[in-house]
Amino acid sequence: MFRRFLFLAAALICTATVGASQGCPAKKGEEFPGIEALNQLLLNADFQGFSAAVADGSGGGILLDMTAISQVFPTGFSQCTTIAQRFEPQGTMQSIVVFRSDIGPLFAYWLVLPTSTGFTLNSISLDTNVSAILNLLK
Repeated sequence: MFRRFLFLAAALICTATVGASQGCPAKKGEEFPGIEALNQLLLNADFQGFSAAVADGSGGGILLDMTAISQVFPTGFSQCTTIAQRFEPQGTMQSIVVFRSDIGPLFAYWLVLPTSTGFTLNSISLDTNVSAILNLLK
C-alpha cells in the first residue's frame, strides 16, 4: 500500500510544473508522501483520480463518491494547509487539512495506520464544517 502511495507521490512530483505546490505538508511534523499525493490530487480538482487513489491506498476499503464535492468545488482549490497532526506511539497518524477556494473551505481528515510494509489509509472524511472534522481528531 505504502509503495503505491510513494509511486503516486513520485509521479506527481515528476509531472508537476515548476513552482507548483506539492500537497499540503505541515510546517512542522512528519510528511507522508502518499497523503501529500492525495492532497495534491484534491487540490488540483482531480476528483476521479483522488477517489481512485483513496480506494487504492485503502486496499479497496474506502470508496468515495465525489459527485457532490465536484459540483460544489468544480474548479478545485487555490491552496491547502495541514492545520493539525497527531501521532501515536504505535505509528498511527491523524491529519486535518484545509483546502481553500473562492466558494469556501473544505476540510479533510486522514487516519493512517502502520503496516508491516509501510502505511495504509484507514479513514478519510471530507466536510465543509470544521467542527465535524475536528470531532474526529482524538
